[in-house]
Amino acid sequence: MRRLLAGSAAELNGRSGSHRLLAEVLCELGRADDALRLIEEFRPGTAAISTAAQRAALAWVEARCLRLTGQADRAVTLASQAVAIADTSGDDHELMLAHEELAACREAAGDLAGALASARQVKAFLWGIHQRQARQLVAETWVRVGLEKDRKELRARAAEAARSAEEDALTGTGNRRLLERFLSEDAVRSSGVAFIIVDVDHLKAINDTLGHDAGDAVLRRLGQLLVGETRAGQVAIRYGGDEFVLALPGVSLRAARGFAERLRLAMVADDWTSVAPGLRVTGSFGVACGPATSWQSVIAAADAQLYLAKQRGRNTVGIGSVGLALHPAGTSAEQ
Repeated sequence: MRRLLAGSAAELNGRSGSHRLLAEVLCELGRADDALRLIEEFRPGTAAISTAAQRAALAWVEARCLRLTGQADRAVTLASQAVAIADTSGDDHELMLAHEELAACREAAGDLAGALASARQVKAFLWGIHQRQARQLVAETWVRVGLEKDRKELRARAAEAARSAEEDALTGTGNRRLLERFLSEDAVRSSGVAFIIVDVDHLKAINDTLGHDAGDAVLRRLGQLLVGETRAGQVAIRYGGDEFVLALPGVSLRAARGFAERLRLAMVADDWTSVAPGLRVTGSFGVACGPATSWQSVIAAADAQLYLAKQRGRNTVGIGSVGLALHPAGTSAEQ
């Protein structure tokens, strides 16, 4: 504080009340006489102190110095002035400190009733500060809760939007967006991939005879069946119309053919009568295997095999491959 006072202009010290801080430090060190001499030294410049809060602080610090030097009556007078000044400052903290010093000065002067009244004022100020801080804390907490709730809702909406963007509305399977994102992942691109294309046999006849609602119900049920058969790391999507595609990374051609055959038999054995009495639904399947980096060619090969399966009378599985067999037959049969 002395270095601060020595390095600053007298006018600045007067306006800022820096000497008051040094006086307060001297009081804490038990050097109240030195503090009073310092205040007296800088008294000519105190008129330049502009804020009521600073003037009040200087007054109650001087009152403390007087009290500690045994001048209790003068201390009470000055502490009372500090309270009056602080009361106009709008600074509740400074007003509380002034009341606190006034209580100590009155006690030193033997005015216990006055000291008790001032102490109650201090307690009231402390309680008021506590209430304001509690209200502020509660308000800030609710703001944080609201922001966190908003963030969670936004994340949920974003996740729902992303899911909806990659989901077929009718069947609940994925769509082409999901397939393209899935096949762009590094773990998939670094391996071979098997595709199974499923086409509902004679769906047009079902639509024509039973109505499009029945045809939609068939597609929904088939979508559920396909999703139920896929494992983690595999996807089933509606590719368009009555065609579905299953992407099976790391699955050999032989294993994919066995998978398709199980699906074909599951379609034959499924109870379609909930869609329409006596209804029987079958599917044709095309299977191909190849590098994931050329997945469009692999799907085209699977589609060609699907066409051959239809040519052979439907309700059968056609198989093919693109490029070299990347997965020896049987290596991923259990997938």
